[in-house]
Amino acid sequence: MNPEYQAKHQPTDRFPRAKGLAEDVRFYGRWMREEAFRRIGAFYPAVNGQTVIAWLWARTVACPNPACRAEAPWCAPSGFPRRRARRLTCPRGGEGRGGVPRENRSGRPAPGGTVNRRGARCLVCGTPIPLEHVRAEGRAGRMGARLMAIVTEERGGRGYHAPDPEHEAVAQSILPTWKPDFEFAKNSRHMTPWVYGLERFSDLFTPRQLLALATFSDLVAEARERVYQDALEAGLPDDPTPLAEGGRGARAYAEAVGVYLALGVGKAADYHASLCIWHVSRETIAHVFNRQALPMTWDFAEANPFSESTGSWEGMVDWVASALETLPASPPGTARQANALDSVNGVPSPPLISTDPLTTTTCPTPTFPTSSMFGSAGT
Repeated sequence: MNPEYQAKHQPTDRFPRAKGLAEDVRFYGRWMREEAFRRIGAFYPAVNGQTVIAWLWARTVACPNPACRAEAPWCAPSGFPRRRARRLTCPRGGEGRGGVPRENRSGRPAPGGTVNRRGARCLVCGTPIPLEHVRAEGRAGRMGARLMAIVTEERGGRGYHAPDPEHEAVAQSILPTWKPDFEFAKNSRHMTPWVYGLERFSDLFTPRQLLALATFSDLVAEARERVYQDALEAGLPDDPTPLAEGGRGARAYAEAVGVYLALGVGKAADYHASLCIWHVSRETIAHVFNRQALPMTWDFAEANPFSESTGSWEGMVDWVASALETLPASPPGTARQANALDSVNGVPSPPLISTDPLTTTTCPTPTFPTSSMFGSAGT
């Protein structure tokens, strides 16, 4: 239905399965990116003309040594790339509150990581820092974050740049328009950030991440209205029946595109949170929702949704569209939850079975579908 295709379509064009819908999702996803960049692109500055892939941050707390009190950055042993971003040393001039320099006086890089399960140490004075001190500082609202490195896409691979005070100031000046200000379950087995004072879902995102997610969320509704108008011009009937009630007109089609654009926003939340870490060996951002737990992270990577690399908005939309275009366009599907031991008789054949977590069970009837009918999520 998008106007770009309508201007050049041919009568012989064919779109098997849901490929046409997938192409519209990509088109309006690109429109969302352009509109979002117009609104918030100034908060994602470049480095020497190079688009930033990620900003690498480390959480900080004040050193308990009264003679130091430096805002010590906390880095896990595998948090930053060796010989690159992890050259952390004493501040300039020996000052306890100075910026994080790139090299120490001896020219040797700092040891890998500053925190483990037993505690940490101050990079400035070397004082051991117990985890209880970090927890107390976090619960008191005194945990911060410091920019440690900036990653760009360059010819031949990734480029690692020293932290830029202007980039840090831009990130800290942002006021999000909305945030999920709700407490999450305080279960240290599955949700450890609350132990360190991060008790609300909004605490798990930087202000820039919250602004980006809110902007793209708002744009879903605007894109849906654009799809509606374009679908009318393309010839779909102006049927007010919504998608949920089986509508097949312009309104229902616009809602369908909106559904998949919203899934793109949901996927973006997987890469735009302060629990994302920098995957050192792959040099990409590791996503958050890889298991049923949210562990604390001491250093994290902040993605740029306007890049062409990991965490980009177009990448999120393309993931959704690539899955969508392989699906059949009809008939309508149904879904139900059931005990893994229940018979699957009576459901549409062949059913697609998805289980989580993966388990092996004995089916009570011999009519269980063959392995070729199963989805990749389970057996």
